Amino acid sequence: MARRLLMAIAATLFPLVLLFSCSNSKLGEVSTLDEASALKICKAATATLMGRDVQIMTAEKIKDPGVYHVFYDRPSDNTRWGFLYKFEGDRIIWAGAEMPSGPNGKGRWRTHPLDDKITYSFRNNAITITEVFSDSSSNSRQFNAADIK
Repeated sequence: MARRLLMAIAATLFPLVLLFSCSNSKLGEVSTLDEASALKICKAATATLMGRDVQIMTAEKIKDPGVYHVFYDRPSDNTRWGFLYKFEGDRIIWAGAEMPSGPNGKGRWRTHPLDDKITYSFRNNAITITEVFSDSSSNSRQFNAADIK
């Protein structure tokens, strides 16, 4: 009787444990994105955050593990703007990169509780970037991954 009860409990809990252990949305969990996908997501994030066309973005992996650098030249005045990105689950953490020193000169990582929360989803070749502001309002943009070069 006790063995049947234990088996029933295990059968009930196993799917829940599996579900929660496979979730990639836990803060602090390192993302397992492949490099090409991460670079596209970083470009889409920059386009969303800065209100720019994703096609003007250039992205590169830098020497710091799990950190990516995106920059673009603003068409209105030809100034270069740069950003650093890293991932924690589906959350995107970013910092400004001082130009022209690029990824070597960085601003603060946006991890303060009052900083905007940036997340992504990448499904069916669609990248969606969502920015939730401290007042709970939000902005979201969707991109076709195949269109991001």
